[in-house]
Amino acid sequence: MEKKIASQRQEVSFKLADVLCPDQDVILAHIGSGVEVVGKVSFFSDSGTEKAAFAIVEVPGIAVPLVVPSERLRDVVGEKNQRESWHHKSSLDTSRVKKRF
Repeated sequence: MEKKIASQRQEVSFKLADVLCPDQDVILAHIGSGVEVVGKVSFFSDSGTEKAAFAIVEVPGIAVPLVVPSERLRDVVGEKNQRESWHHKSSLDTSRVKKRF
């Protein structure tokens, strides 16, 4: 049994194939260059004397590998851990803290 979404602001993931409206062609036509995707680096490519200047990245759902400047890549796992750490710090239990007002 799948978990139901508990709140309106909850982050979720899904496949474009699961979208009912609009059609996939419409979605693809409206995807902007600011959309972020997650993939795995297959290998790196040099550029002249610059080693590993480009990353060849495979993204699930995209049929061709993508070439991305290595300097533009971000570590997804590291960012996720930072977000979780921040969330943990911001949701500390303060019920036992005495207020002085």
